[in-house]
Amino acid sequence: MLEINHLYIKYEKSILEDVCFHAQAGFFHLIQGESGCGKTSFLYRLGLLSHQCDFDYKINGIDVNSLSSHKKDDLRRNNIAFLLQNALLVEDYNVKENIDFFASISNKSFNTNDMYNILKDVGLNISL
Repeated sequence: MLEINHLYIKYEKSILEDVCFHAQAGFFHLIQGESGCGKTSFLYRLGLLSHQCDFDYKINGIDVNSLSSHKKDDLRRNNIAFLLQNALLVEDYNVKENIDFFASISNKSFNTNDMYNILKDVGLNISL
């Protein structure tokens, strides 16, 4: 369970005011809105990519803001993922090499069967 409470985001003007967001594991959650309404800023806070931490944030009951920088890095590396609109892939690598490369960043490895299952999970029926 992911819980955000009392999130405020302000730049030149107030973007988000006293936002509360709860997400349960195993469900898809859609965040939508017009350009400039704070979607990306909100996702940066969820993904621990922003230094703003003056809001209540819990993941599985753990107070994220009380964690050390090292523990936050571990949490982000092992538990948080973004699917971006534009793929950030190494152009000179094939599919298998890209999976191997990005898995190695998290000290993981996948066999060929695992890779095909990962691709299937995201709706890709392609060759490695």
